[in-house]
Amino acid sequence: MTYRDIIVYLDTGSATSARVDAAVELARRFEARLTAVNLVPAVSSDGGWQLCRDNLQASFEEVASRAGVANGHRAVSPDASAARDFFAHDADLLVVTQPDRRNAGAVPVDFPGRLLLAAGVPLLMLPVGWDAARAIGRRPTVAWNGTGEATRAAHDALPFLRDAERTALFTFDARYGLGETAVEGFAAHLHRHGAEVIVDGWRDDGRGDWLSALFASLDRERSDLIVAGAYGHPRIAERLFGGATQDLLGQDLLPVLLSH
Repeated sequence: MTYRDIIVYLDTGSATSARVDAAVELARRFEARLTAVNLVPAVSSDGGWQLCRDNLQASFEEVASRAGVANGHRAVSPDASAARDFFAHDADLLVVTQPDRRNAGAVPVDFPGRLLLAAGVPLLMLPVGWDAARAIGRRPTVAWNGTGEATRAAHDALPFLRDAERTALFTFDARYGLGETAVEGFAAHLHRHGAEVIVDGWRDDGRGDWLSALFASLDRERSDLIVAGAYGHPRIAERLFGGATQDLLGQDLLPVLLSH
């Protein structure tokens, strides 16, 4: 398995340029086709939006072509709402930027979350202000707790894990260190897929919290990507995800690959 089709979303926000640069580098690395999906409205009384759309498309095509990446461009309709309207089902990986209320006029704050819950493919979320020159996924950390969502995320991230220098499999478990746990078996499974995996287990003794342990692990492992399962239900409007996922979405240090 590898990524053959990657989609990056374009909007009028300040994060678009870095998002495109990061997506182009990933497409080059995985020899994937990169499609830009333009979120700028298609209609305008004065033609201003059309000019903006055209400029975004031209800029994307220039960057992708200069990198030698096969590319395409699609535009959403003004009434787009379902995942298929954003062409999410045509990709192996979706690239977006962390929700930013300062950018709410360019794209709804809940767009990435709703897209993830409906798309059925992994979503790579870059922090606001991400430097596209930084590597992504050379030293990933998989946050694994034995759930289906976390396991699905690890499998969706296999192209990164196989290509990485090494992968840390993080777990925060009351039983860790008290005998063999499921995490060792899962680490061996990922290793059979070609990933160089080390287990970074933390025992939950009730005195700390998983997020503090995770960030200590990320710092110790010098990680550049978090892989995690996303929890939530599409009918929840106010809070799309559970607390653990919200914590990951709120951090602004590293990209997160999420699967649901």
